[in-house]
Amino acid sequence: MLRAVTTFATTVALIAVVPPSLSPVTLKAYEHYVSLTEQRIASERDGKAPLLWADRQPERERPRILDRLKRGETVVAEMDTREAGKEIPIKDGIVDHWVATVLLPGVKIDRAMAFVGDYAKYPQAFAPLVTRASLTSHTEGRDVVAMRTSVKKVITVTMDGDYIIDYRRLSPARFVSTTVATNLQQVSDEGLKTERREPTDQTSGYLWRYRMYCALEERSEGTYNQCESLTLTRDVPALVSWVVGPFVTGIPRDSLSLMVTSARTALVK
Repeated sequence: MLRAVTTFATTVALIAVVPPSLSPVTLKAYEHYVSLTEQRIASERDGKAPLLWADRQPERERPRILDRLKRGETVVAEMDTREAGKEIPIKDGIVDHWVATVLLPGVKIDRAMAFVGDYAKYPQAFAPLVTRASLTSHTEGRDVVAMRTSVKKVITVTMDGDYIIDYRRLSPARFVSTTVATNLQQVSDEGLKTERREPTDQTSGYLWRYRMYCALEERSEGTYNQCESLTLTRDVPALVSWVVGPFVTGIPRDSLSLMVTSARTALVK
């Protein structure tokens, strides 16, 4: 067992120190994927389709999903945007696309919105994922927040970034936001005199790009909190994909699940 863990860590370390940089081809493919995804999300926010993922599921599955949410579970599902029914290829990259939903029983949407906008409390509310957070700019419908995040999964990956958050209230019972990470920097030797930051485009590719689309919808049983994330990470060489693949793809899923679960923990007493 120890040997397996050592091999895993060594493999991850080798990939980390010999990284490819983000290529224009990879970035263009990701942006195309984002564009098609946002067309779908726009239709949901405009009322042409259900806002919540749970409501868009087949009728036979919907009661089971809603029952899980009412029992306090976090429901996480993998998403897949396609073009004309075909997979969108991302050369040398991986798009991790997830949606996570929780029910905040008895919680009004105004209280949930206040929690979402209280960035100074993020290090407590979303620990250990968020370690620093501060509002750096505010205009009507847009906040810019500087955050440091840290994910530990065999090794620790720490990131600094500026997060542009655009938000609007669709109705008294519906609120949506779009978060785009900019100026992403991978942090090495955190907390030491040797601490340094490097643009993620030039590093190991644990996180090259990040977007998140959230929705709050109040109903009689409480407020549903849903977040959908789109991350771009480096591709994993086929030779070590069975070892490193679950690690690289697991970070986006686990981080998203932690965020919505932590929100429920903080708001539901």
